[in-house]
Amino acid sequence: MEQVIARNDGSLLQHSTPELERWFDKPPAELPRQNGFPLAFVLFCFILPFAVDLLLLLPALSAPAQAALYFIPAILLTLANLTATYLISRGKTSGLAWYGRVHQTLIWLTTFLFLRSALAGETHHAVMGLVALLLLCRIILNGRGFILFVLYARTLRITALARVQRTKL
Repeated sequence: MEQVIARNDGSLLQHSTPELERWFDKPPAELPRQNGFPLAFVLFCFILPFAVDLLLLLPALSAPAQAALYFIPAILLTLANLTATYLISRGKTSGLAWYGRVHQTLIWLTTFLFLRSALAGETHHAVMGLVALLLLCRIILNGRGFILFVLYARTLRITALARVQRTKL
């Protein structure tokens, strides 16, 4: 769909109808309210494993160095996640791609920490909690509420762009 939107030709009109465009022309109060909680839960499920994984990976350094090594990546991840959430709410698939890459990275990082602690003979109960949290995140990403939010935002974007093309004709 992103290629169709990027081409900016008449093929976009095949993905929308005048009736759908009129339906989205209603005032926002008359449109169904969308629940953004699945996106908020995904953000929580990303930030917590990232924070714990980063803390377990950080070497023992001085307090200022350890704080910089922790907070700078944490702030960057938070800003990137908020940007991805904004993109998803605007119907763009680049936000979904970011969510997928972050989820995969956190799974690999948590798996690495689990294997490292298992080989060292340590027991980190936090790692098991992170695995459960990442599984919960996957359930939310595949859940009905998240998918409906993404589809609604994407349909809204497509109809808005198709409406602009119809008025040009």
